[in-house]
Amino acid sequence: LDSGKIYPSISNLREVSCKVAARVAECAYSMGVATRDPKPSDLPSFVEQMMYKPAYGDPTHPVEFGADRRQVQQNLLVGGGPPYLFPDSLKYLNVPQLAKHTAFTMEERRALGIDGLLPPIVEDLDTRVRRWTEALSTESDSLKKYMMLAQ
Repeated sequence: LDSGKIYPSISNLREVSCKVAARVAECAYSMGVATRDPKPSDLPSFVEQMMYKPAYGDPTHPVEFGADRRQVQQNLLVGGGPPYLFPDSLKYLNVPQLAKHTAFTMEERRALGIDGLLPPIVEDLDTRVRRWTEALSTESDSLKKYMMLAQ
């Protein structure tokens, strides 16, 4: 603000974002609404570790759509299989063959390092399927249905 700018310079945007996120996390712990337990001893370092770091892998080895989900999960867990553009924990949210979203149990979320990145509820897959089926059935526009399914 001293320089008359509202936003930080792009050259230190990650550093400022990390500080802001660490302060928000500190407030969440002080208010009792943080979901990661126990609280990391060094919040700024933890936040920096969890931040997305762009790393570009080899895009010529995509997972085939018909690949068996369990085999894909096993390959990724042991470090084999195709490379992804996501940090290890984020692949469980962004890689369709691995993502269970709110169907991850709290124990799975802690073990995979994704607790706090999903709503604090656990739903079984049947509930999620039922919710999506209801949402699709209420939409009359075919293009909007397609866009919902493509997410």
